[in-house]
Amino acid sequence: MSKMLWFGIAVAIFVICFAYQIDSTVLNASMIDNRDAVKQASEASIQRAINKGTLRVNETIEIDPGVFSKEYENFYKANNDFNYDGSSRNFKVVQVNTSPAMVAVEGEVTNKSNFKRMTEEKNEDISVLFKNVVIYESKSKVKIPGGNVD
Repeated sequence: MSKMLWFGIAVAIFVICFAYQIDSTVLNASMIDNRDAVKQASEASIQRAINKGTLRVNETIEIDPGVFSKEYENFYKANNDFNYDGSSRNFKVVQVNTSPAMVAVEGEVTNKSNFKRMTEEKNEDISVLFKNVVIYESKSKVKIPGGNVD
């Protein structure tokens, strides 16, 4: 009887460790994918949202908020590579300043946790939030021929 008891304890510990390992691997992959998607989407969409007329005339960068929001949504959805069945993604454009050119965005991934369901509360999920701020500013206060922006 004691051998069966020890065997049962060993199997239970193995199953708990296995569920924890799966959850930590999925959470790590979701976190890295969300971080990369938010960074790449914000940097690529700010490039597309630059008002070219203001850049040519005044040599300053100005962002169109409507274009930025649409482009950010498209790029964020395109950059999500890790699709786990038990996860959901949300993104939000927090702030868009037209001049000086600045955007603040965030992306959140919520994963269903098998480890939490076995050990603690049954309806608890794990969420990861990543925030990114992109600021464009000129290199010099004095306007030079050819522009201050690379």
